[in-house]
Parts: sequence; C-alpha cells; structure tokens
Amino acid sequence: MRPIRTRSVLRTTKPAWVEIDKITARTDSDRYWIFTAIELETNFSLDVAFFGGEAPIQLLRFCMD
Repeated sequence: MRPIRTRSVLRTTKPAWVEIDKITARTDSDRYWIFTAIELETNFSLDVAFFGGEAPIQLLRFCMD
C-alpha cells in the first residue's frame, strides 16, 4: 500500500523545525501506523502517511521518496 502524500504542500513550504508524530492503532491482530510531519512554528501538517503491515520497511520507502 502506498502512503498518501501531499507533495504540493511540501514544495511550497520551507519549515525551520519539523516534528514527526506517530500514531499506532491495533484492530484484532492487525496493526496500522500513521506518521505526520508537522511544522512546529505554525502547527501546520506538512505530510501524512498511513501504513499497514510491515511499517518499518514501508517507512524507509516513504522517507526515501
């Protein structure tokens, strides 16, 4: 599954400080991760990615894009 990306926002915004927030959700035996990049000065969400299954491998692909 490909993460949902907001590339147009990333191209127009030049953040000085960015925080990465991670939320983990579990339903029965499945686990899901939501990663959000937030600009600290404005609390504006720069990018959101949703992963299910093997999140560490998918996160590496997300960061390398």
